[in-house]
Amino acid sequence: MQPTVFSPIRASGRPRPPLRYTIDATAGVVLVDLLYIQDSAAVVAAIRGIRDDSAYRPEFGTLLECCYLRGVPTSEGIRELARACFAGCRPELAGRVAIVAAGQASNAGARFFAILTGASRDRLRVFGVFGEALAWLCPQSDKISVLSESSWAARAGILHDAARRARLAHL
Repeated sequence: MQPTVFSPIRASGRPRPPLRYTIDATAGVVLVDLLYIQDSAAVVAAIRGIRDDSAYRPEFGTLLECCYLRGVPTSEGIRELARACFAGCRPELAGRVAIVAAGQASNAGARFFAILTGASRDRLRVFGVFGEALAWLCPQSDKISVLSESSWAARAGILHDAARRARLAHL
């Protein structure tokens, strides 16, 4: 049996989005699942596209989850992404950015990215767990509706944290 290879192009010929997101306006958080990085411009365009959502506000914090990321880019790929993000996204973001990268390689890549962007530690941080990142973004925990029992983000976050603690490999 041949292994299935991920392709950024759907069977229909349309490209897959490099990320998916949800906005919790109550908590002031944008939750982003980064799926793949093959083209920095496409990632930046998708991030910039979030601001077209009527619920988005520039002062919202952004939690960028890398657990679904298909492959870690090379150091040159990370440099390219940092340059593209700096040029394309930075002027519009007023809130904090938390990157959740649990795997050793993705965490190292995320830390390298954070250094390359030149963002201060009070604006951009890298975490190994979803809960810590969310707590840093939203210290007013009584307003975090993404942690409600009915939230898919909360259930996913709890499962990701449990898998990380159990040292399960990402598939």
